[in-house]
Amino acid sequence: MNLKTYSEPITGLDFQGLTDDRGNISIETAFNGVIRIAYNEASGTYTIPAYLLQHRPTMTLNECAAYLGVSKVRVSRMCSNGRLRAVKIRGSLVIDSASAESAKKEMVRDAD
Repeated sequence: MNLKTYSEPITGLDFQGLTDDRGNISIETAFNGVIRIAYNEASGTYTIPAYLLQHRPTMTLNECAAYLGVSKVRVSRMCSNGRLRAVKIRGSLVIDSASAESAKKEMVRDAD
């Protein structure tokens, strides 16, 4: 397997992936774990799994802090310790909305 750097054509973001001897690429994604993009040798194209193209609601650090009613520092810590699913893109935290909703329900349950 070879580690290569690719550019995503829509956003222009660079990412790294492992290619195998058949041209398939394995990539670790922010919220979907490791995915495999299959190469079709006959057509010379890649097949992207449909679930990767679905919209995933996210929020910024500020939005998440306001939603949870806590400080930005606390949200940052929750991201660091894995309580919130997040990734840094171009230096900014992008937080999975579903994990924020789950954390809020847990905070309300703990308060009762």
